[in-house]
Amino acid sequence: MNSLQKTRRSRIWIALALVVGFIGLYLYFYQVNPFPDGIADLVTSGMVVLAALTSAVVSALVARRYGKGTPHRLIWMHFSLALWGWAIGEAIWTYEYVTGGQEAAELSSADVLWVACYFLFIVSLITPLLMSGAT
Repeated sequence: MNSLQKTRRSRIWIALALVVGFIGLYLYFYQVNPFPDGIADLVTSGMVVLAALTSAVVSALVARRYGKGTPHRLIWMHFSLALWGWAIGEAIWTYEYVTGGQEAAELSSADVLWVACYFLFIVSLITPLLMSGAT
């Protein structure tokens, strides 16, 4: 195994450890609730926003790895845009929940954004099918 493969493998293990640790921390905060009520909601909602932002950034970095105009880049760009919409929707919902309480549970601008992002997810999933049918 060369050094590049070792570096990649160690990055994967580090990322996996961070994800598992983050999920464990979220579950602990959610189940044990060691904070006062308002702070606990802010922490757990903030962690969801952080997870969404991390997903959006990573997908954008993956999309950048492919050359402009390539099918893979097109697929990842749609997927990345959908994840950015999800992240923005999470941030909007968290803000509305923190400032407005239970009214945020009703239909909001975040919900509209989340639903719109499903279109981009669908486009990213069917693009390979459309491209394979075109060849």
